[in-house]
Amino acid sequence: MNESKDNRTGTDNKETVQAMLTDSELSQLHSQRYFSGDGTWTEAHVIVAIVDGANDDIALSKAAAAFKNREDKPDPLFAHDKEDTYDLAIGLESLPLAISETPWSSRNAIIELGTDEAADALDLIVADSNFEEGTSIAYNEWGKQLASESAVRSHATSIEENGWIVVGVGLKPTGAGDGNEQYIGETIEVHCPNCGPQPAECKNIVYEERHDGHNGIWECSNCDDVFRGPHPRGPSRQELIKDK
Repeated sequence: MNESKDNRTGTDNKETVQAMLTDSELSQLHSQRYFSGDGTWTEAHVIVAIVDGANDDIALSKAAAAFKNREDKPDPLFAHDKEDTYDLAIGLESLPLAISETPWSSRNAIIELGTDEAADALDLIVADSNFEEGTSIAYNEWGKQLASESAVRSHATSIEENGWIVVGVGLKPTGAGDGNEQYIGETIEVHCPNCGPQPAECKNIVYEERHDGHNGIWECSNCDDVFRGPHPRGPSRQELIKDK
């Protein structure tokens, strides 16, 4: 790949990326790790597509289709603006921030097969997958999970002449789980920023890392706005209006 393409894929380390961002942008990008705006997608993990293509643009298109249609993609907990459960790493200026705790943060977002970098990436794919439990971070262009080391390596070998490894960030819905399932769907009177005390439905529970605690994601029955508020088992619990 030429130098401009390498720059476009974002190989900057975490400190360099942070220095390029304004305080506002940095706060927003960092917070996306645990809060996406409506509370639906709050976890990120690396996923990769191994696809063929005459050039990197075709490979990116195939990877986007693979991620969108991957066979184990999660279902949302409720209707939300972001319909896709992934981001292409090449579109994220903040990739090192989003996945800072893995070796992927310092790698290119699209890697040509048949190179030393691709060989290292394939080793990473194997290391990051748990084939014994049937989980893999790798998919072919149809979104089928490559569920074993041999499947990953043989697929890569079969398309090596025009093949690419495209890195993505998979998003998971959180909140339901960890004892919070019982609260999703409850309607409780809470304070809406627009309307004051109003019945609101608990849409999700998210963990606020900065405050080391959980908040509810509420939808106001009066104005339909979605906002963060108290956890349902807090003081507002006594004002339960109805169960889901």
